[in-house]
Amino acid sequence: MPKFSRENGDRYVFPQRYADETFPVCPICGSKDPLWSTAYKYRGLLKYYLLKCSKCNSILSVSEADMTGLSFTTTSVQGQWKKGNGKESREVYIRVDEVGLDITDPSLMRLEKKELPVEKLIEYGDKVRSLE
Repeated sequence: MPKFSRENGDRYVFPQRYADETFPVCPICGSKDPLWSTAYKYRGLLKYYLLKCSKCNSILSVSEADMTGLSFTTTSVQGQWKKGNGKESREVYIRVDEVGLDITDPSLMRLEKKELPVEKLIEYGDKVRSLE
């Protein structure tokens, strides 16, 4: 398992800023202002950033190409790969690598190992929690 860390101050890195700005509320547990920690790993030739919620320990991942916008055009290798897998080119896709152990809602547990556009993941989490 990669080592997660949280960077602050001068070392405030792009994946950290992305997590904090994109997910002011954890889409899995619903906690407000979670302290996201980050790590990275490679899947094949693509680099993925891992985002871990400080409250529920759920882990989300996003490709570096999606996070930076490199995959938004089919003139890039990443864009071609995305198109070949039936994904929308201008969408950022988030994969729920792990759902935290404290999460017991079956609707949220079913998200594990699924990949969704960011907006759909946020909407789904909001919808599930509003039914509680």
